[in-house]
Amino acid sequence: MAAALDQGRTTGHNFALALRFAARELRGGLRGFYVFIACIALGVMAIAGIGSVAAGLADGLAREGRVILGGDLAFSLSLREAGADERAFLDRRGRVSLAATLRAMARAPSASEDAPSARRKTRVNALMTGARRWSR
Repeated sequence: MAAALDQGRTTGHNFALALRFAARELRGGLRGFYVFIACIALGVMAIAGIGSVAAGLADGLAREGRVILGGDLAFSLSLREAGADERAFLDRRGRVSLAATLRAMARAPSASEDAPSARRKTRVNALMTGARRWSR
């Protein structure tokens, strides 16, 4: 019980100390307080603006997603082209675009003969829209 009373006194003492510090800070005027309020207002406006932009993007994608993203379905074949019957099936259902992807290593020429050349993994994408056949 005595510990609880001591804790109450400590809490009251801490609150009084906080009030003393606050009063001491306000002696210089409210100019610093106005800066603090301006920072809080700016932060609230930034958070509200970000929320508004995010909601607008989500709404726009929900309404115009098909047009923006460019398609309804994607079919992928690895290491071969679609056969004539497969292409005919897809062509009957709408506009078809062909895409080709190539992964390779690219090498930049080195500055000197003895220095090793810089190598990077690359990915090349080619897209043909409205095409009937790949050129061979």
